[in-house]
Amino acid sequence: MKKRGLSFGSVLTILLTAVVLAGCVMVYSAFHSDADVPMRAQKMAGLLSDTFMGYTPQPIDSNVVVTSVTQAPQLQPSVPPVAPTPTAAPEDQEITITLAGLASFDSNISASAYNRQTTVCEFQPVFNGIAAFSDVDVCIAALPQTLDASEKQYTDDSAQPSAALALRAAGFDTVILSPDAMLKEGAQTVADTANALYQNGLVSCGVNAEQAAQLQWIIKGNIKVALIGYAESLSTKAANTLQTAAGFGMLPAKNMAELVSLIAQARTQGANCVLVYYFWQDTEVSQVTEGMRKAALEVTAAGGDIIVGVGVKRLLPAAWLSTSDNDGISRRGLVLYSLGSLMTESRDAYDIAGALVHVKLKQQGSSMIITDLSYTPTYIWKQTISGKEQYQVIRSDQAPPAQMNENQRGVMSRSLERTNESLQDTLKLFAEE
Repeated sequence: MKKRGLSFGSVLTILLTAVVLAGCVMVYSAFHSDADVPMRAQKMAGLLSDTFMGYTPQPIDSNVVVTSVTQAPQLQPSVPPVAPTPTAAPEDQEITITLAGLASFDSNISASAYNRQTTVCEFQPVFNGIAAFSDVDVCIAALPQTLDASEKQYTDDSAQPSAALALRAAGFDTVILSPDAMLKEGAQTVADTANALYQNGLVSCGVNAEQAAQLQWIIKGNIKVALIGYAESLSTKAANTLQTAAGFGMLPAKNMAELVSLIAQARTQGANCVLVYYFWQDTEVSQVTEGMRKAALEVTAAGGDIIVGVGVKRLLPAAWLSTSDNDGISRRGLVLYSLGSLMTESRDAYDIAGALVHVKLKQQGSSMIITDLSYTPTYIWKQTISGKEQYQVIRSDQAPPAQMNENQRGVMSRSLERTNESLQDTLKLFAEE
């Protein structure tokens, strides 16, 4: 029988090879005094040992993501809500947030942007007229539709994922999802929409699903702004999704008690400003209702500092509200009852327009104060080029494009009047209701 093991010659060869290699490394190290020499003699010896023992190196996990900490605003998801620790910064630090209303990519808008050759809706030109005015710390818009990546092209309730790319290109970085619009299409569609936004560099808020969270954090230095998306009501179909997809954590606030609880959590975690995007139940109103005022007062009393009403296509007046919380402490908040429509195909009234409201916040101790408010009025311009309809969001406070007909010039002028009536006095004079 043949003896097992290595012969004397084989052992001698291996030892000589190891000595030669180790010597080479030592010589290499002698010529390179830098502390970052890639391979030391000890490491080489270890590798030789591993080779002889039959060890196979394991691949390094490629999913590790390295991030850099900067002073730029950071939007952090929280499910359940957990506020990140802010970086140190002077107490006089400021942040500017731009707030927009509904960005609705309805079927007519999708049809006007649809490229038959690529089968993609090219929405980016729609926002060319306002993209240059979104250079702020954080820019937020509301999305009342799902994003569908399936073979279905588009509907009134669902747009192509290219809508996310267009919002990002226009300067938006945060999207508030409509809980009812999302949930009534089912749990998977909610997840797909959240992922489509995330893949295009957008933070989504309003529903807990995949990359989205009902409560998000805007962090800049010591500034901690809690951003909450809330639905005043849910349809039966959306409520059913909540029951069947409970394991997905898709539970939006659907009553005032849950919203108050979310605001309290944000305050406990150190939020010095709470911003609430509030989807109204009644979306067909043309003026602020008593129910809206009552709800806004409740949110302000609970700790909401800024309320942005959404769901109503028309632009409604803003107001400053003064009230007190359960402990009798006075509170004052700003409510923008509706910023109208940033984009929609419905243009049957001059007050279906929009505005970008710019809020500058300054840290004052543990709280925030609003040091400046301004707005950019917007108008949805619809024109026909080579027999095809085209939509574009433009500023209504500037000279109209030369191609705009007289009828639209008149509508845009009345739209600007309505916007100024709704926002100018409130935002400039800090008038109280």
